[in-house]
Amino acid sequence: MDIEAVISEVLQRTRPSEEERAFVEELMKELEGIANKTIEELGLEVKPYFVGSLAKDTYLAGDHDVDLFLAFPLETPLEELRKKGLELGKAIAEKLDSYEIAYAEHPYVRAKYRGVRVDLVPCYDVKDWKDVRTAVDRSILHTRWVNENLRGRNDEVRL
Repeated sequence: MDIEAVISEVLQRTRPSEEERAFVEELMKELEGIANKTIEELGLEVKPYFVGSLAKDTYLAGDHDVDLFLAFPLETPLEELRKKGLELGKAIAEKLDSYEIAYAEHPYVRAKYRGVRVDLVPCYDVKDWKDVRTAVDRSILHTRWVNENLRGRNDEVRL
């Protein structure tokens, strides 16, 4: 078996099917709608961003973990981001199937929705690396950079 045949076989196993892609797209639209509605209900100025492999379309078949970052304005004090970010994450998660509180640099919400794990992570709405204040803030910049530079090489990432 030559290398091209091996690559083709591996991609058949790792590249999501059209049905799977449709499910993921629908799931992300639903989650974005739920997040935006909850943000509005709570009167917050927060922007939801998808990060991670789903946002970059580099996810593997059968691997649908969602990373939904809840970006607060830069002028938000860190304690307020932690407190209101956790409240917002819980308010969103209460509209999903189940959730628990998890901890990294600051608390976030790990939920389940339609059989998929959804991490709801408060962060700052950074536009530049100089604005990064917490470890998770880099994820928005990383996702943006990858999407701007991937240029159709999604399958190379999957491999």
